[in-house]
Amino acid sequence: MIKKLIKQKNLSIYITDDVIRITEGKKTGYNIYVSKALTTPTPPGCVSDGLITDVNRVAIAIKEVLGKKDMSKSNLYFTVYSRKIAAKEIEVPYMKKLELVEATINSSIDEYFPMGNMDDYITRFTVLDTIEREGRKSYSIVVYAVLKDLVASYMELAKILKMPLAGIDYQVNSLYNLVKRQSRQSTALFLQIDDDVTHISIFRGPSQLFRRSVPYGVDTLAGALASAKGLDTKTARSILINDKAINDTNAYKHQTVAALRDQRTGFLIDEHLTPDEYQELVQDYLSSITRVINFFISKNHDIVLDNVKVLGTGVKISHLEKTLETALGLPINMVQSLYHVSISKEKGHLKLKESDLTDYLPNIGALINPLDLRLAEEATFTKTGIGYGLISFLLILAIAGAGGACGFVFWQNAMLEREKVSIDNYNRSLQNAEDYYHYYLGAQEFIDRITDYDLSTRNDNEAVLHLILTLEEIMPSSLYLDSLVVSNGKVSFGATSYSGKEGVARFLMELKKQDFISNIFVSGITDSYDSYDRVISSSFSMVFEISLPADVEDDEIEGGAIS
Repeated sequence: MIKKLIKQKNLSIYITDDVIRITEGKKTGYNIYVSKALTTPTPPGCVSDGLITDVNRVAIAIKEVLGKKDMSKSNLYFTVYSRKIAAKEIEVPYMKKLELVEATINSSIDEYFPMGNMDDYITRFTVLDTIEREGRKSYSIVVYAVLKDLVASYMELAKILKMPLAGIDYQVNSLYNLVKRQSRQSTALFLQIDDDVTHISIFRGPSQLFRRSVPYGVDTLAGALASAKGLDTKTARSILINDKAINDTNAYKHQTVAALRDQRTGFLIDEHLTPDEYQELVQDYLSSITRVINFFISKNHDIVLDNVKVLGTGVKISHLEKTLETALGLPINMVQSLYHVSISKEKGHLKLKESDLTDYLPNIGALINPLDLRLAEEATFTKTGIGYGLISFLLILAIAGAGGACGFVFWQNAMLEREKVSIDNYNRSLQNAEDYYHYYLGAQEFIDRITDYDLSTRNDNEAVLHLILTLEEIMPSSLYLDSLVVSNGKVSFGATSYSGKEGVARFLMELKKQDFISNIFVSGITDSYDSYDRVISSSFSMVFEISLPADVEDDEIEGGAIS
């Protein structure tokens, strides 16, 4: 039995609006072995924000590529990504049985997702961590709400592909499970860079402390490069990721494809951008990341990041490692080899390298612990374990009794027709309510997006005004400011005390009382003497960090506190 499970193949498919990524692999205990991986274009107009709008055309495209690579007869996993999937992080009391946790969540589900009609959604949850405060334990949980129509489109695709559906996962959950396995004892920042989104998460060991996403990815940067240099996006992407095998004949500045391929040294992007132009290209992307990180640090002064790990398609971006290291001031690890993920050594499989798997992280993560987003009736069928033999037996009994039940069927049909007319009339009366409902969903999504953006724009430099007002209150009259430099929340401060070192000490004690000031370091105290060798002044410099206090109002940030 164990040998059979080890040999069972798993086909994992991640469908976006533009491409379909497919991997074939096996799970053995804690390890995943990938044997095949490929990418094919999504048929145009068939997928919209994760929803498969033309299931038949997508199925044909998948069948065609599977047939060419001999990939079939596998357990089927899907990974779904859509901006319409809602998520909410909550905290609930610790319970030994997760069934009780689920019941607790369901009792308050309308408070977490006030969409009006939760019957259109299925909900799932993931336990992020167990928290203990003052002897009491609780769970940190993220709850997801997914439209049933979205899930139904993938279930229909599985039926057309004629493969057993093993699970449907949400891309964010897939990445969480995979990144969790890559985290060690340190506190690390993970940047999972996809084609059009970057997921930012912070882990301390196996515990996820923070997660956000920004709408920038490889295709975003490639689009900016294409716009700046008059390229098509395919060529721009090849230059950005240093792909020597550029297939596009419309090469930059009329260079031939062969000429581009012959550039074997350095990065292709160096042929087209100066260092300043490259910095301008990635500036918005870097700013979006640093804003999110600064927001986290401003709320968690006790947490120090040790390193940054970059995963996904973004590890191929030229010069990204050095650029991120300069911007973040942390060591960067471009992850191209995943813990507990290996290439299968079996004969007959496509030749893969571990670095090839950077494009397939959602596929791999879906095999670990998927949310199982199948609809209730499908899940019930699986859970009850009704076999096909029993179904066939019941079907035979039904056929045998069909002849004697014709009269009942005709009567039942007439009753259903009347009920259908009544339901149609009722549905028409609800049309306006449905319009308002969808308008509400759109408005809520817009509010969430604006709120996230607003939070990401906050940084510690906003505390400068509060610092100046505080200095006016606590600086002794005998102390004079010589210099003040603030950069990203780090303050360099120079002053002269005309009451000697005692004045410096009093000022230092007052600074340490301020909650928004931390990591104070004093250096370079120099005394000046008069002709009688008496100290007349002490010059000194110090550095410290500031962060925006939680009780400072927005009008103070914007200058309203100054009259």
